Amino acid sequence: MPLPFITRKITLGSNVVTKKIKQLKRPKQIIEVAESRYNSHKNHLANLEKEASEKLESLEKLEVKIFKSFQRFSNAFEHIKNRPEFEQKSNETFTIPKHSFTDFKRVEEFQTDMHKKFIAMSTIPLVGSFFLVGSILKELKNNSSLEKALEVEQEVDQIITSIRKSQDFFVRLDILATKMELHLNMIHKIYRKQVYLLETLVEHNTDYTSYSYEEKILVDTNIKLVAILYKLTNQDLAQQEEQSEDIPILLDDQVNDLMLESEQAVNALNITN
Repeated sequence: MPLPFITRKITLGSNVVTKKIKQLKRPKQIIEVAESRYNSHKNHLANLEKEASEKLESLEKLEVKIFKSFQRFSNAFEHIKNRPEFEQKSNETFTIPKHSFTDFKRVEEFQTDMHKKFIAMSTIPLVGSFFLVGSILKELKNNSSLEKALEVEQEVDQIITSIRKSQDFFVRLDILATKMELHLNMIHKIYRKQVYLLETLVEHNTDYTSYSYEEKILVDTNIKLVAILYKLTNQDLAQQEEQSEDIPILLDDQVNDLMLESEQAVNALNITN
């Protein structure tokens, strides 16, 4: 048999084997790429969730601290004699429920409520197959048809789309919680100084009728600061629709508007530091 013919046969056979090897490798490569993308997005989501949870925990502690500090105002206010019946509000936006003046001692109940709220925000629902895909990918990596590999690839694409929505939620939630924490710290610092002045006033004089104009303004200022802080600490950052398995709705517009209004309200008090 002529040598060129033999060479041609060997070459053709080699090409067939190479093609078959590539066909066998392709499903494995598809699965490996899908697994890599899935793990990368999943790990990034876990990091974002951890960062957001830590920020929410910090905000939760601050809000509990603020609520606890309302006792200082309540104790001082209760010692004032002949005090008039104040309207329980500074304006239509910032109100204090009437019971709150004497109910700021329920710190443990408030803390429990806040913890439930923040836990709900830091744990968001994900598609059901999210937790199963990792093990499925490992099983298919070395034993999968091209058709099945492409099917899994498409499913991973859909899951990554869901993960990206969750990632976006946690990024925005972290930013919103950070802004709220900074805002609350700023107003709480002003309140602490004003409530100290109120405590000092009440320590020396409890008769409201003998107060000067500035002293009466001090009492009124404390009421308004408590009203502002009370509204801010009770503001939700996100809202989960009833019986919904989707990502919660971030209330960033509502929260940002409230922070702006509260800043304007504090500025309107004309407090001199």
